[in-house]
Amino acid sequence: MSVSPDAISRPGLRERKKARTRAAIREHALRLFREQGYDETTVEQIAEAAEVSPSTFFRYFPTKEDVVLQDDMELLWMDVFLAQPADMGPIAALRVSVRAAFEGMGADELAQLRETMDMAIAVPAVRARMMAELARRSPGPSSGSRWPPGSISPRTWTGSAPSSSEDWRCWRPACRCSRPACFG
Repeated sequence: MSVSPDAISRPGLRERKKARTRAAIREHALRLFREQGYDETTVEQIAEAAEVSPSTFFRYFPTKEDVVLQDDMELLWMDVFLAQPADMGPIAALRVSVRAAFEGMGADELAQLRETMDMAIAVPAVRARMMAELARRSPGPSSGSRWPPGSISPRTWTGSAPSSSEDWRCWRPACRCSRPACFG
């Protein structure tokens, strides 16, 4: 019996079901945040809307903040970031890698990213979690990064990103405005 190439590269049933569950939890959470507000929405409400238990919610997202912050964006830009030339500084490398990630995103993905980043900027609990994760995951010797530990602080990461929904227009690949935050 031979195995087709599609069967090898295609995730199994279990992985596909996990991906659907994760997506459903995130989709319902974002909808509830829009309808009720972030602080007014409970994990129990999200779990009920997604038809999972609260414990299942926490198997997919360690905190309520993580349902906003965890997406596939990092997968899209981190490899490009780490592959930049040695003479390129971390901010320039971040801008190149994020621009490359945005070029591969559709309109719906960009709209959802814009929504979650607006929440990350506006909701103190989400912003605090984002800063803690940036501090924990900043490149250093253990990540194989050429930048020394502490040279890319969370403030550097967030300082290079748009600070408002108005700046998000400047993340579009076709944008050529003169804003300092423009990634185009």
